[in-house]
This record gives sequence, C-alpha cells and structure tokens, in this order.
Amino acid sequence: MQHTCPVCGYAKLRQPPRDAANNPSMAECPSCAFTFGVTDDRHGQSYDAWRRLWIDAGMLWAEDPDHPPFDWNPPRQLQAAGLATPVPWPEPALLPLDAACAAAWPALADIDEEARRDAATEVGRGWLGTRDPTVARRLAVIVLDRWQGLLVRSTAYKALLDVLGYPRSHPKRYFDFFGPMDAIPIDTANDTITGVDWRLLERAADGDAPEAER
Repeated sequence: MQHTCPVCGYAKLRQPPRDAANNPSMAECPSCAFTFGVTDDRHGQSYDAWRRLWIDAGMLWAEDPDHPPFDWNPPRQLQAAGLATPVPWPEPALLPLDAACAAAWPALADIDEEARRDAATEVGRGWLGTRDPTVARRLAVIVLDRWQGLLVRSTAYKALLDVLGYPRSHPKRYFDFFGPMDAIPIDTANDTITGVDWRLLERAADGDAPEAER
C-alpha cells in the first residue's frame, strides 16, 4: 500500500507519515525531503511552511535533484492532492512565434484533456525546430506521465519531434498508442505501444534537446 505526503502530494510513500496513534514514520519524503517526526516535531516546521519553502526553492526532486523520475510533474502532483494552486513551469528561453503559442504554454497544465492536447500542438508549432531544452523537457514529461490521456501523450510526442526538428517524413513519427503506458520503457511485444523512441524521451526529460536524426 502506498501513501501520500501531506506536504508535497507525492503519492508513493511506503509508510504512512503517521500511524493511527499519531506516531511519526521517521521516514523522509523523496520528493520534498520532509522527515516525519524530525522536520515537524524536532524542528517545528509545519506542513504548510515546508511546502512553501519547497515551492519557492523550485520544487526539486529532493532524493536526486539532477535525476527526477521520468513522470515528474510537481505542479500536477500538488494539484492532484489538493494542496496548492499549480505552479507554472519555468518559461522557455526562446520566445514563441505568436500569442497563441505563448498562451498554449500554461495551458499544458489545463485540467481539460482536450485543452492540453490542443496546447501541445500549439507548443510544437511555436517552438518548431528551436530545440529549446525547457520545452523539450516539458513535452517529454507529459509523454512519460502515465496519468495523462493517450491522445494528450501522443500529441505531446509529435510536438516534441517538432521542437527537435524532425521532418514530417521521419520514421520516428510512425508510432501507435494502443493502451496505457507506464512511465518507464516497456516491452513493445505486449502490443501496448510501438515505435516510440524511449531513449529520446529520457534524454529530453533530463533536460537535453538532442539534434534531430536525419
């Protein structure tokens, strides 16, 4: 059984933060680094205060800031747990082509699935061929997020290829989404997905924007 962190909303804690008798687990959340029974009982930090500190510090993955999980999306994590208003991702370094593309960037976190899908298309168009690492990482995280709908994920994958400069005729664009995907590379023999370049996604999710293969 998994448990949710009351500070940051991370939903995969192995132990409840506190048991029925209110005894702390003494375990540290890998997402926000709050240690139940230490950060609160010994150092006097409340859940709300630590959450604000974590958000202000950039919502880094505490266990290893340089290598967060592939499906890492702290604003969505907070939103799902009902803990805070979603915080926007960093703005891309490059400006989009027009106002529609600029408006699409925050819409990638919209609660409506169709809006997120349309936003992904606009982002791919707006940053076409720019190889902006922030945009590439944001799109890769969406594709690797197993809670996203398949249409959103497939559209984000196409948009990622647009941003990286892959031509429309490139073989990487021939892929199929048949069912739920895990946030890790899977065996395509199970007919869940075919043709997706997982290594490319992993690199983009790590903040790299590799040059398109020709």
